[in-house]
Amino acid sequence: MAEDAAAAVPLKQDCEKEKEKEDSETKPPAKSAICWGYRPTVEPMVLVFMFSFVLAYSVLGGLFLERVCRTSDIASCTSEERAYSSRLVMYKTIIEAIVPAIVSLFLGPWSDKYGRKPIFIWCFSGNFISYGLYCGLSLIPELEAEWLLLPSIVNTFSGGMLNLMAIANVYIVDVSSPEEKEIRLGVLDASQYLSLMLGAGLASPLFGAMSYAGVFGVAVGCMAFCLLYTLLYLPESRPRAPQTEKSEGCCGGVFELDLVREALQSCLRRRPYYGRTVIIIVVFVIVSNIIILIGEANVMFLFLNQKFHWTIQDAQLFQFYNSGVTAIGTLLGVMLFVRMLKLSDGCVALITFGCKIAGYLVHAWSPESWYMYLGGAIAALGGMVWVLARTMIARMVPKDEIGKVFAMSVTLEAVTPLIATPVYTGFFSVTIDTFPGAFHVLSASVMVVDLILILIAAYLGRGAAKEEAAAKIQQKEKSLSQS
Repeated sequence: MAEDAAAAVPLKQDCEKEKEKEDSETKPPAKSAICWGYRPTVEPMVLVFMFSFVLAYSVLGGLFLERVCRTSDIASCTSEERAYSSRLVMYKTIIEAIVPAIVSLFLGPWSDKYGRKPIFIWCFSGNFISYGLYCGLSLIPELEAEWLLLPSIVNTFSGGMLNLMAIANVYIVDVSSPEEKEIRLGVLDASQYLSLMLGAGLASPLFGAMSYAGVFGVAVGCMAFCLLYTLLYLPESRPRAPQTEKSEGCCGGVFELDLVREALQSCLRRRPYYGRTVIIIVVFVIVSNIIILIGEANVMFLFLNQKFHWTIQDAQLFQFYNSGVTAIGTLLGVMLFVRMLKLSDGCVALITFGCKIAGYLVHAWSPESWYMYLGGAIAALGGMVWVLARTMIARMVPKDEIGKVFAMSVTLEAVTPLIATPVYTGFFSVTIDTFPGAFHVLSASVMVVDLILILIAAYLGRGAAKEEAAAKIQQKEKSLSQS
């Protein structure tokens, strides 16, 4: 930290030059991109993409089990067949974790140079092909279950869900002014929670009406919409760099090792206001929260079934409720605490992390099932964690480097299932007979550590926050004078 402080003055000058460069590069979308008074942006396609993702993956487990057992009556499956099906799903998880972790190191830096829109097209195309393969394979009942791993391989080389969501967040940072950045990121998160709610609510009735092929067909249609929306309406958010021999080579120069080197340098370079330290802390907080999210998802149904004897339908209703209240809480929290009250990062962190910790503790010691819904309502503001974290990173990094920093974060996020699943599953197995809700206490404990770290990061980066606040005031005064 002392080294960062010593370099603060010259680095501040560098930062000012970078900001001037950003302002000169940032251009509004062409008039042709604005249709009927509406400026296309990423939120609608994120909602559709996440809806298709939840819809498809909600039925995949059953499809794997049916193909292993070679019967649609999965109740007759033996324990050995169930174990092999679980192993195949684990292989699928590993494929979808490792490959995107590697691909993200290239996609983020490449998009900083050549634009975000090609990455959207690439990711949507990969998902379109993947869901199409699932649709076709589901129509062949005698096919070996191992063939169901093929769509995952196709999908992951296009970046997977994490990379697409990272580029969507970077796009929002590109096109948003300092005044509207937080609310736009909040709307993006709310779109994700809304799609989770819709996917969880509609998966069962759609599957009952159309079976596997129909569900995957809907997912293919959603990807077709996202592709057309991106190709025809979505404007590019970054000026494209001049073509080079590397960018004209295989895959447009995406898999050049220089991109990985640039991403590492961008994350580890010294920045004003302890920017490097803030970035490292915030990325750690993001990754630890992803571990909590995935870990709890792996054991939540086992907990609900063991303690309250909930069925799958009861658990789906609870997920539907949680996604809805979190979407509302995220939007209201950003509007109230950030937009209207203009609270500091530290105050927002205390509110959002405090709500999450309280919600976990209510879940851990809930004596009756309705306490689970109470805990979900208390934790509704916890969705602001992601908005706060991404805002703090974007504040420290110029727009022509934001893709590189997010790429490193996604690489770490992509491998979290390899950590979260064994940790939470093992912890739950040890405590299931004595205290089944103990894993919620584990999550709350991690959140306490994250809160302390984020408060430190907010204190170190307070100078950058003041600069951003001043920029918001200047922009508001400029807009008022122009009107």
